Amino acid sequence: VGGLPKTFVYPTITANARIGGFVLPFDIGFSCMYMNFSNLKTVSDGFGIRFFNVGGDVRYALLKGEGAWPQISLGVGYYYIGGKVSFDKDGVSAGIDYATHTMFGQIQVSKTFVFVTPFVGFRGIFSKSNADWSWSVTDARIASAASYIGTETSGKGSANSSFADSFIPQIYGGLGLKISFFAINLSGSYDFKNSIWGGDLSLRFQM
Repeated sequence: VGGLPKTFVYPTITANARIGGFVLPFDIGFSCMYMNFSNLKTVSDGFGIRFFNVGGDVRYALLKGEGAWPQISLGVGYYYIGGKVSFDKDGVSAGIDYATHTMFGQIQVSKTFVFVTPFVGFRGIFSKSNADWSWSVTDARIASAASYIGTETSGKGSANSSFADSFIPQIYGGLGLKISFFAINLSGSYDFKNSIWGGDLSLRFQM
């Protein structure tokens, strides 16, 4: 669709919680995020986006980091991502619905020094995705011209991927800061399969 910017930045809000670690050797985390804008005029009039993400993970402590020993943990998790991107203006519409199921396993090594915790880890990710797209032209003049020259005025299709062919190895690392009841995490990651760098900055309340 012409006129859309190649990139744009839009803030989102995510809720997450984690419980455990008092007397249990494992903890459980949960997170979710939802965004729904039917008409993002900051991008283009008629452009809409819906995004939903929910999931959780369990981490088990192999070593608790006592004395000079580091903290070593194993974790597994599952996340679901779904949404839709659409455009509808001046008799032309297009959209894609997508859904991704992601499972992962990871090992992490960290060590706490007073209130600073550097960490590094390796993560293996498996995902299964499907996407359905469609487009149509309803403007009478455009449809008439398309019919005259033998061009289609609508179409649809789909694409799918399975867990079997989607393994992604990823390394990550960063710093965690614990200040009173607040925890700040700054991390980065690298996707070896797709050569993609990523980053994350989070702030959460922690007891």
